[in-house]
Amino acid sequence: MTAAATDVAPKPTGRIKKQGRLLVRASVILLCAWILVPLYLLLVNTVSGEDTIYDFPKSIVPPMNFESLMFFLRFDGVLASMLNSAIVASFTMVMAIAL
Repeated sequence: MTAAATDVAPKPTGRIKKQGRLLVRASVILLCAWILVPLYLLLVNTVSGEDTIYDFPKSIVPPMNFESLMFFLRFDGVLASMLNSAIVASFTMVMAIAL
């Protein structure tokens, strides 16, 4: 064996480990924000009244108005379709975790 084959790579120091952990945490926070901010904006626009949708600047917690949501839920088949979607999503999640 040659000397190069027996060399062991140096272990990272404490400072490098801390920077790596910080980078991972920052990445996780960024990815969570990437997913959750659009969902929050959808929710805010869903439960906002017609007059507050176009207001600028938007408040972080706008006044809630569930009229548009109730209008949507009153259509025939919407609740049954939502239940079917929830069942399929649950089975998909269970199969993905099991595999």
